Amino acid sequence: LPGGGGGAAPRVVVERPANTSLHNRLALAPRARSRAVFSVDDDVLVACADVERAFDVWRAAAAAGERGAPLPPMVGFEPRFLARDARGRWAYRPWQTAWRRGRYHLVLSKAAFVHAAQLAAYTRAPARTPDAAARSLVDARRNCEDLALAFSVAAAQGARGAVPPAVRVRGQGR
Repeated sequence: LPGGGGGAAPRVVVERPANTSLHNRLALAPRARSRAVFSVDDDVLVACADVERAFDVWRAAAAAGERGAPLPPMVGFEPRFLARDARGRWAYRPWQTAWRRGRYHLVLSKAAFVHAAQLAAYTRAPARTPDAAARSLVDARRNCEDLALAFSVAAAQGARGAVPPAVRVRGQGR
């Protein structure tokens, strides 16, 4: 990325999938050459400076991973706070709750950097695994692919995602 990625402009590839599965946006593009994948919903706008800042956070975490730590966390703009609802069921609260409380439990992939290996592990998980079960549920309900990926990444690395400071994100999704 200019200013944060060595000065060279990034190579952008747009893929047009054959079907409308929600998992298409999480599938690693066959021609992808980067370890860093920026996944973003079509109804979310992120300022370029904030994408660069998030990439810098992701790259620092990836460099730490190269020294023996697990793969880097998802670094994104949609933190969620988990709490029990009135019926005692777990539910995640919108990003405003996370910002207000100053803490969060997970980061959604609505606008996030994810390591290519984590996307591959989630989208190519064999049958009878938690990731495959989550994908089946997402396909049946046509919802929550970002939540399923967040849990997959967190389970694989034993940690939640990261949120870069001072971000401006506009989105129509919930």
